[in-house]
Amino acid sequence: MNRVRTILADDHEIFLDGLEKTLCEIEEIDIVAKVSRGNDVIYKLETISPDLLILDVNMPQKDGVEILSYIQKSSLKAKILVLSYYLDYALIKKVLNMGIMGYVPKDAGKEELHAAVRSIMDGKPYLPDSVKEIIKTRESRPDPHDDFVSMYNLTKREVDILTEVAREFSTAEIADKLCLSEYTVETYRKSIIRKLAAKNIASLVNFAHKWKLI
Repeated sequence: MNRVRTILADDHEIFLDGLEKTLCEIEEIDIVAKVSRGNDVIYKLETISPDLLILDVNMPQKDGVEILSYIQKSSLKAKILVLSYYLDYALIKKVLNMGIMGYVPKDAGKEELHAAVRSIMDGKPYLPDSVKEIIKTRESRPDPHDDFVSMYNLTKREVDILTEVAREFSTAEIADKLCLSEYTVETYRKSIIRKLAAKNIASLVNFAHKWKLI
């Protein structure tokens, strides 16, 4: 295996140091950058063009999902492994659909982390048994989102915007993320409020949590 130029991205520097030490035990790994802020991740990706990005979902400035969205729209070719404490089905499926090759809990052991990196660099996706079980359990029962959409007659785009509102993104941020105008986002937001008979944004957030949209 050739040298694997790797960027580590996590908002906790102590964790970054430990991760670097663990990965340096893999002979082929070459850590070319460690970053703790989302904007710096994008800068390093553009300037270094690594083979592998190991990414935390919870990052300041731009979170992991925003970084993945940026990568999707770019010509960057880095393989991506997500390390996260968040073992939420919706998040796991979202980032898998955004092209990552692995999702591993942050408390995984050294052997599992090594196995994930080697698998990904061989071009094979990697999910540990714990993550596979989350997906299997969730997909073996009916999706509550379907009931929610049917009950309130929401469109897919309205569900997308409701989800982003509940994540506390501004109108401008949602517009940029979904490639819509701010006027269109506001129009959808008003439609959602009307359909849900919501009194305010806090009510929308409560709906999103109740129906497990986030």
